[in-house]
Amino acid sequence: MRETIADWYAELRKGKDARPWNFLAPNAEVLPGECPDRCGPQPRALKLPRLLYPHHLVRRAQKFDYDIEKMTVESTLARVDVWERGWTYAWALKKATVAAADAWFILEKRDGAWKILIYSSETRALRPKDRDAPVPDLSDAPLSPFSPKD
Repeated sequence: MRETIADWYAELRKGKDARPWNFLAPNAEVLPGECPDRCGPQPRALKLPRLLYPHHLVRRAQKFDYDIEKMTVESTLARVDVWERGWTYAWALKKATVAAADAWFILEKRDGAWKILIYSSETRALRPKDRDAPVPDLSDAPLSPFSPKD
């Protein structure tokens, strides 16, 4: 499960070249089920090709990290709660800023491998223990994998 989640995030960080379909179980969903502003609500049949949602923190941040907080495992199903953090350089402020999200995965074991059945990520306030964590210097870091011109 940990490897599937790590590979999922690594794949999404590839930007336009990401191909996360191999990590998904049949009938998988990535929530929310719509791409804001540009593509509007999508019929169920079109959800899988639109997985590269730009609003997910893993896509927006210049630097991204996550912590697995809780895992609940049954024989062929598992729920994994994840705390996501992303840092972006704010040029106007001349410093990096941090954003956080609560995410969760429902994974299904198929043919001996864990596949993602549901993934959801929602922006949240920083946890108190994360507020004093050092913020990396991103002034020379490359932009996020997703750019507005995508």
